[in-house]
Amino acid sequence: MSRHTCYRSIHIPDTVHISYTNGEFHLQGPLGGVSLDIAHMDPKAMVAWRLRTSLEIYAAHPRLAGLWAGRFQSLIHGVIRGYSVTLMVKGIGYRVRIHRNDVYFKLGISHDIIYRIPKGLCGYTPDASTLVLFGVDPAHMNQVAAHIIALRPPSVYQTRGLYRHHRVYPLKVGKRK
Repeated sequence: MSRHTCYRSIHIPDTVHISYTNGEFHLQGPLGGVSLDIAHMDPKAMVAWRLRTSLEIYAAHPRLAGLWAGRFQSLIHGVIRGYSVTLMVKGIGYRVRIHRNDVYFKLGISHDIIYRIPKGLCGYTPDASTLVLFGVDPAHMNQVAAHIIALRPPSVYQTRGLYRHHRVYPLKVGKRK
């Protein structure tokens, strides 16, 4: 570990179990489990690991150590408390409903759009215009939210489409006389 000059230590709570096998870290907590493929994300082995009562990260550069420390802290937070993303459906006649693992969208076209929620995530609809996704891996959940928003992206001239809750989408000014 002589070439690794930067060091970060991450506390592992008692409710989280971390194991390392075949280049993958497996985190298991009260809400479920998640895997992180290290061999794929760090092919040049620029980061070294030591797993004891805490996870120790050694890297050649402070930014790499901070990157990996942040990634592990977000995964630990996910298996303990979880993450949620709220999507709003805005528009006349636009609706959303969930039946089992399928999300049905009415988005201004002649038929319903059906989107199957992937394994590891769950969703619920508090009302007809709100969809809440819940999961333990924030990267996977944000990717699914981006796929759902791509079904009907926010309009740049009017407030209609699929939006993330609490995100500001600037509107363009329409045609003027």
